[in-house]
Amino acid sequence: MSGFELLINVVPRVSKPAIAVIFLTRVVWKSVSYIAITNGAQAYLVKRFTSGDELTQIISKVIARVGPTQKDRLPSWSS
Repeated sequence: MSGFELLINVVPRVSKPAIAVIFLTRVVWKSVSYIAITNGAQAYLVKRFTSGDELTQIISKVIARVGPTQKDRLPSWSS
């Protein structure tokens, strides 16, 4: 399965994603970035231009933007 197939499967409603998706790729093409973002990816990062610190910051930002998942909303005693 390609990254785009995965994106479409996990983010069926682009306007209201239930999960944060970050594309981390080696592809630098703006057209690919545009397609990823318009189809539900919260961020598009190019591996050789992204540090571990930047990735950590982006992960925090997109999770905050999308919100907690259903699993995260469960009480800790139910896990």
